[in-house]
Amino acid sequence: MGPYPFRFFNSWMENAEVMAHARNSWKLQRVAGPKGFVLATKLKAVKKVFKKWQKEVKLDCCSTDSMKARLVSIEMLAKTSGWSESLRDQRRQVMVEIWDALLKEERNWRQKARVKWFLEGDRNSNFFHIVCNASMRRNFIDNIFINGALCKGPSQVRKGIFGFFKNQFAAKLDDRPRLEGLEFDKILEDSRKLLEEVFGVEEVREALNGCDWNKAPGPYGFNVSFIKKNWEDIEGDFMDFMHEFFTDGDKVKYLNHSFITLISKMLNPKSLSEYRPISLVNTLYKVLAKVLSNRMRKVVNEVIRETQMAFVAGRQIIDSFVVANEVISSWRREKEGGLMLKLDFEKAYDSVDHKFLDLCLEGMGFGERWRRWMRSCISSPMISILINGSPSKEFTIGRGLRQGDPLSPFLFNIVVEALNRMPLKARELNMFRGKVFGRNGTQLTHLQFADDTILFMEAKVESVINVRTILRCFEIGSGLKINFHKSCVVKVGKISSTEDRWADKFRCKQASLPIIFLGLPLGGNSRAISFWEPMLEKVQARLAPWKMRFILKAGRLVLIKSVLASLPTYFLSVFKIPKAVAMAIDKIQWDFFWGIKGGKMSLHLVDWPTLCRSRWNSGLGIGRIQDKGKAMLAKWIWRFGNEKGSLWRRVLCDKYLVEPCSLVWEWKGGTQASLFIKSVNGLWKDGSISAGIILDCMKVLVGEGDHIYFWKDLKVDGVPLALLFPRIYALAVNKTGKVREFGEWRGRVWEWHITTRRPFNIN
Repeated sequence: MGPYPFRFFNSWMENAEVMAHARNSWKLQRVAGPKGFVLATKLKAVKKVFKKWQKEVKLDCCSTDSMKARLVSIEMLAKTSGWSESLRDQRRQVMVEIWDALLKEERNWRQKARVKWFLEGDRNSNFFHIVCNASMRRNFIDNIFINGALCKGPSQVRKGIFGFFKNQFAAKLDDRPRLEGLEFDKILEDSRKLLEEVFGVEEVREALNGCDWNKAPGPYGFNVSFIKKNWEDIEGDFMDFMHEFFTDGDKVKYLNHSFITLISKMLNPKSLSEYRPISLVNTLYKVLAKVLSNRMRKVVNEVIRETQMAFVAGRQIIDSFVVANEVISSWRREKEGGLMLKLDFEKAYDSVDHKFLDLCLEGMGFGERWRRWMRSCISSPMISILINGSPSKEFTIGRGLRQGDPLSPFLFNIVVEALNRMPLKARELNMFRGKVFGRNGTQLTHLQFADDTILFMEAKVESVINVRTILRCFEIGSGLKINFHKSCVVKVGKISSTEDRWADKFRCKQASLPIIFLGLPLGGNSRAISFWEPMLEKVQARLAPWKMRFILKAGRLVLIKSVLASLPTYFLSVFKIPKAVAMAIDKIQWDFFWGIKGGKMSLHLVDWPTLCRSRWNSGLGIGRIQDKGKAMLAKWIWRFGNEKGSLWRRVLCDKYLVEPCSLVWEWKGGTQASLFIKSVNGLWKDGSISAGIILDCMKVLVGEGDHIYFWKDLKVDGVPLALLFPRIYALAVNKTGKVREFGEWRGRVWEWHITTRRPFNIN
């Protein structure tokens, strides 16, 4: 065990004296050299100020004993001599000091626990303390299997983990085979110029404000809150660094140090593979990466195909699940089903080949300057592993992307876009077919959400062999390795082929529906109570009874709303929640709110429906889980009218023969629908949400008029023209035309042309 790294606490910013010393130390530093080196040197000097201050004042955020002793002595004195005005003032002053100390203690423990949902000032330090201790126990490693070998004791564990990650991030091949023939989409010229513009002050401030203050800091120890508080002093030096980075990206290395902390994926992990490595990058580097990632976010949709749903504006994780669900629903009802291959990548982010990434960027038309910046950001880091809280020696990396770097999700998408293109190319060459939908023939071969990939194919031996070849080519070219031991193949529907050992051809597992895809059970029966058990277990774990003892009612209310806003929402976005499950969740929340007294559940003084009411209706604003479910499903109706170009919408329109340009969810239902469609349609049928409520809130933007129906979509006071002018509509020749077909521009004036079967009188 080595020394623990320095960590800045936000409560220190309330000490004006030490903050003034820190600012003076920053300003008085006279450092020559690259601007990144200047920033790093000044941060180290400021860190020395805080470390010295800690030693001098013997800072102990948890100790209020001396203040409490003073309070007791004042009260004892008052008992003997009576309460004078002076004693009252002294008592008041000590009480204020105790309260301030307790508040700082709570803030420090909250910062250590990294509990985002909690509000300060509710005296919940014990809860934060328990969370911290539980986290330390869960992530403490006293023995572990690394590559099959057991490491015991601190020195062996430390040596084994360091060696594993040093090897993991080392480059494996100098020259990989190039994947020729892949046709990437190119970014627009304007987008390329946007990426390489000079950095502006407002752009940097926006990036800083977009950083999460609660994230753990990197090796220098200063978090986002400290940088924001002192931005007036730091800004000038940082902008000098940004301008230097613009011309010479290599200088980022002075700020590009990071820790890797190991977060256990499960209870009682035995192997290093059961830990998730998360990078803690220095805050000033994070601001730079945030600036670059904000630029990337604006253009990435130009080069990432619609089957990749991650980190692209306008696409959501739930869309992939809905589309996959429709594929399964179709195959189950058709004469011939198909095969579904779910892939698992081994150490996906850690294995990315930097040269392959650069080739992908080049193929997509990114400029040389931008590519140079990316090479510098991903290849210059110095990495240190936090092992039981203490950092190891540093080492450089030759491959991989750091989870925790704001750039990494976008760059990883660039890499797996090659895999995205390969099935499309194979489809063009008739190497295999995916699932084909409806009249427009939308063919789906695969779906991706970052490294979560699922492929759809016909149950034919030649298709399986071709898919296996495609995956092997991608492995060799990109450096990513598919873990076929964790991957699985699933037969869906009726398959006429006599071949039955499909899993053997991929050397993976044979699975059956439902399988977990993007955290949800794909292909399951959402009407069954057992389908919802994983979600119920998660809600129960988040609202565990032990937390009642350490959180006051106000804190419990915040936690209930936090859980209700996150865990069930994912399920409720796709599935209609059964009444019994909704009642079970309500019961868990109701019991948690009232807590435990004397080892038994406390008396519930107010019924649950009353607590769920809005605050202005004598409730606490919790909301009923069933109402939330209806709202989440109704959102699809709004999205259907608002996201005309989306993949999920096209699939639904093709499968259920809905007019692609329709603004309204018009499908009438039937036995061939998926449970998802039936859940959404059920809102109309049972009167839970009337069509009028949604349609009255939807407005159309005409634009060029080639997507809006003239008679059905244009409205006056919420009434479509077809209903407002029924006689003209009855005579109209074109009843299904778009707005663009009913007129033309004459100079700057739009002239309407409505053709009818015979003339009519306006009167």
